Amino acid sequence: MQRLVIKNFGPIKDLDMEVKDFMAFIGPQASGKSTIAKMVYFFRSLKEDFLKSCLRALERDDLQFKDTFPLLRHLSDYWGQLLTIETEFKFWYSEKVFISFVFSENVVYSFSKNLDKGISEVIGIIVGYAVENRQRKPLTETAAEKAAFEAKKQAVISDISNRINKLFSDDREIMFIPAGRSVPTILSNQIGELNLNNLDYLTKEFVKLINSTKNNFNKSLEELADEKTFLTQKKYKPKTIKLAQQIIRNVLKGEYVYDNIGGERIRINDKESVRLNYASSGQQEALWILQLLYLNILYEKKVFLVIEEPEAHLYPEAQKNVMELVALLFNSADNQVMITTHSPYILSSVNNLLYANKIGQQKNGQVSKIVPDLVWLDAKRTAAYKLNKGEATYIMDDEMNMIQSEQIDTASELINEEFDKIFNLDES
Repeated sequence: MQRLVIKNFGPIKDLDMEVKDFMAFIGPQASGKSTIAKMVYFFRSLKEDFLKSCLRALERDDLQFKDTFPLLRHLSDYWGQLLTIETEFKFWYSEKVFISFVFSENVVYSFSKNLDKGISEVIGIIVGYAVENRQRKPLTETAAEKAAFEAKKQAVISDISNRINKLFSDDREIMFIPAGRSVPTILSNQIGELNLNNLDYLTKEFVKLINSTKNNFNKSLEELADEKTFLTQKKYKPKTIKLAQQIIRNVLKGEYVYDNIGGERIRINDKESVRLNYASSGQQEALWILQLLYLNILYEKKVFLVIEEPEAHLYPEAQKNVMELVALLFNSADNQVMITTHSPYILSSVNNLLYANKIGQQKNGQVSKIVPDLVWLDAKRTAAYKLNKGEATYIMDDEMNMIQSEQIDTASELINEEFDKIFNLDES
C-alpha cells in the first residue's frame, strides 16, 4: 500500500492519503490538485533516479559511491518557494519502506530501516564489482574471459535493477503529461533553439519525451502495430489496439504523421492534411496524450502516468473519448494513473466506466454493447478527491462503487441556483 503525507506545503495544510491505482482529483485552480500529483510523481521518480545513479557508478567503477539520489540535492529547485520551515513530506512505498522530509534551515530527509538496508546492499554490490573490475588485467585476458566479465556486468545490472524494483515495490516506468501542452507540442521541433533552462523541470522532461517519440509516427497506427509484432515476435491484442486507433481518430478528427520533409501534420484523409501549428488548440493539447498512450498500450508497458487537465480545449464528447483511452491503458497492464481536472465531464466519464463495471458483472454482454468491457474501471482500485482551499475530500461512494454524483458538478448547481433566484424575481 502506497501512502502520501503532506504538511504545510503550498495550498496543502494537512493530507494523509492512500495512493490507489486509478486516482482523479477535481477542484478549482490553486486548490492543490497538481501539488498532490506532482508530489506523488516526485517520490515515484526517486526509484528511477536511484537506478540511474547506480548505473553511472557502475560504469565508472566508483568505490566511493554515495550520491544515490541526485534529485534530493535539487529538491529546493524542484519545488521553489513553496517550501517553508514547517513543511513535511512522507511517502510509503510499502508497509515498511518510506522516505520522509522535514524542512528547517536545511533539508533533512530520512529513510526507513528497510530502505536504508536495501540501499546499502545495492551499493555493496556496485562497489564489489568495481573492486573486481579494477583488479583485472585486460591485456592478458583471453576473449572468452573478457566476454565472461561483460556477461557478469550485465548480470549485475539485472540484479541491482530487480533489487531496486523490489525495494520500492514498483517496476513501472513513470510519465508526466503536464498542462499547457500546445506550446511544447508545436515548438518541439525548435528544441535546439529553445533555452530549456527557462522551462520548469516537468515541461523540460515532456519536451524531451516528445522528441524521443515522434520519429515513431512516420507510419500509420496500423503499421506501428505490425512493426511491434515484427520487432517483438508477439502479436498485439487486436480488439484493444483497434479500439485505441478508433478513439485516437475520433478525438483528432484525423491521424498524426511526422516526417522530415512534411514535418508534423494531422492527416484528415488521403488528400488533405493540416500542419500541426495550424491545427486546433484541442488537437494540439490532446495529441501527445493520445500518441503516448497508444505506444504504451501497443507495447503493453507497465507505467505510472500522471495527466494534468486532459480535458483542455476539448469538446465534452472528446473528453469522454480521452478518458476511455486512459482506461484502456490502465487495463492493458498493471498500470497506475493519476488525473487532475477542472471538468465535471471527466469525472462523469469515469463514473460511467465504474458503473459499467458494476452492472457488467451480471449483464456483461448487454453493457459491453454500450461501453466496451476493455475500458471498464474497477472501483476497488479507484479513488476520487475534491480539492478546495487546500483540503482534500474523498468523494467516492463505497457502497455504490461510484463517485458521489452530487460532488461532480457543484458549479452547475451554483449556476442553476443563481438562475432560479433571477427566475423567481421575474415571476414575481
